[in-house]
Amino acid sequence: MSRSWVLAATVMASLGATEAAAQDWRTFRSFREYTGEEELRVEVTYLAGELRIGPAEDGTLFRTNLRYDPELFEPDIRYERERLVVRIAGEGGFEARRSSEGSLDLALGRETPLSLDLTFGAGEGDIELGGLPIRRAEISTGASATEIRFSSPNPIRASTLTVKGGAAELRVLGLGNANADRIEVGGGVGEITLDFTGTWQTSSEVEVDVGLAQLNLVLPTDLGVRIDRESLLARFDAARMVKRDGALVSENWDASSQRLTIHLDAALASVDVRWVSASTRSH
Repeated sequence: MSRSWVLAATVMASLGATEAAAQDWRTFRSFREYTGEEELRVEVTYLAGELRIGPAEDGTLFRTNLRYDPELFEPDIRYERERLVVRIAGEGGFEARRSSEGSLDLALGRETPLSLDLTFGAGEGDIELGGLPIRRAEISTGASATEIRFSSPNPIRASTLTVKGGAAELRVLGLGNANADRIEVGGGVGEITLDFTGTWQTSSEVEVDVGLAQLNLVLPTDLGVRIDRESLLARFDAARMVKRDGALVSENWDASSQRLTIHLDAALASVDVRWVSASTRSH
């Protein structure tokens, strides 16, 4: 077996609520060294548990560490031809009985441009994409509390970043570091926070489509912002903005070299806008 592709699986016992409810847990680990790959397509489907994604150490293409209950889930983790599939599914799909004690840790290398497709069901998600070379990403969350961070700039230009929230809390922080031509965000119910702080390298457009949700927009004061609203039903705080050509624009729109255009459809949402200095991060 090649040193660059290593798999390992172990079994460990865990007690449930009572000694009689003891069950077997399994761990599955995989690792691959970076060997000059030109791209990495990553496809992740994770039904339930704790999900953590972040940068790997230098020289690593990817590394996974999965803890799961084999009575509920069947893992499918494989790599072939610059494509990584991580699928942790159970019988009955997203309606299957959930295990909150399971976890998936996925570390991705910084050397290879990434295309990421992630579907996350229920649980807690901590996704750090800062510094990763994201070419495109599509992230869908269900009944989960998920935080997605771009703590440092994307070193390459991304074509699109798509984030779809479900029925819980979704926080996307540091979107100025995403370095994306186009950002699309959708959500049904729950609370959604979109923080646009970061190092803006060029102008960008954002499509936001939410239903019965609390939408929080965190906007840097040094960025020119235009908001087109397609609905008049949402409560909207328009401080520091003026009306122009049927839209709302920030007072510094004309003088700004970097501009953010937000197309907002939030029929039944409550929309709060918070302006912060360029050095401030949302927490």
